[in-house]
Amino acid sequence: MNKKTLWMAMILAALSLGLTACGDTLGSKALLFSNLAIDPGQTGKVTLSASALPRFNSIQVGPNGVIKYDPKIIEVLSITGLNGFTVFASNIDNGVGEISLAAGSTSGPVPNGAILEFEVRAVGASGASTQINITKLDFLMKTDSEPITGVKVTPGLVSIN
Repeated sequence: MNKKTLWMAMILAALSLGLTACGDTLGSKALLFSNLAIDPGQTGKVTLSASALPRFNSIQVGPNGVIKYDPKIIEVLSITGLNGFTVFASNIDNGVGEISLAAGSTSGPVPNGAILEFEVRAVGASGASTQINITKLDFLMKTDSEPITGVKVTPGLVSIN
């Protein structure tokens, strides 16, 4: 290989590594709530999914943050871990529309996809809707207890038909 080709290969490798690092900090990491439309009085499920979270292992929302929703529109009946996640502790307060929880995997990192499922009941009138969102993440951790930062949270919308 001549010097020019070697130099070009080194520049391309450095550029590739730099762009990969930028992708990790430009908001590609996300937690996303699903949307749901249900009939009055009926139950349904909203999921929280992880996207591009490397070696993701645990989440805590509370005591600093909460999962917030309008309790005049829905009530949360239960929270279940999915795809290797277990809910270790949770507090559902349907009086004020807030949930705090701690959940994680006891068997290593979890893949991208659904990690938590919230069973909800429509208690509001037809045509009403509420966002379900995290006000603040207390922490997200990797399998080595290293924090995951720069995670965007996308709220979900629960609508009553």
